[in-house]
Amino acid sequence: MIDHPRAERLDVPGGVLGLTVRGQGPLVVLLPGCGRPATDLDPLAEAIAAAGFEAVSMDYRGAGESRGLYAEPTLHAVAADAAAVIASRGPAPAIVVGHALGNRVARCLATDAPDAVRALVLIAAGGKVR
Repeated sequence: MIDHPRAERLDVPGGVLGLTVRGQGPLVVLLPGCGRPATDLDPLAEAIAAAGFEAVSMDYRGAGESRGLYAEPTLHAVAADAAAVIASRGPAPAIVVGHALGNRVARCLATDAPDAVRALVLIAAGGKVR
């Protein structure tokens, strides 16, 4: 059975997040790189859903189907959006996958809302600090 992606929208303070949802099961939230749409992670999301998980890809505000501006654009503000996604999907915690900038958002989320995060998967987690 092919599980077709479902486009959803989530209202958050000051904006709307575009989500792509696939599969059913334990929650995995995918966070793309800076300024990139969540569709960048489609092949990974498809594999995660096929393995028995609910894969939810999130567009950051200003990318893809997301709208709105942050009152203060920080990693904490973006992480709060990711926390809202997790809260909207049911009981936490979730596995959080972050690619490039998304890995920094994922780590910030784990620091700001540790009860929301079961595990982190960091992809292309380079940077100035090891």
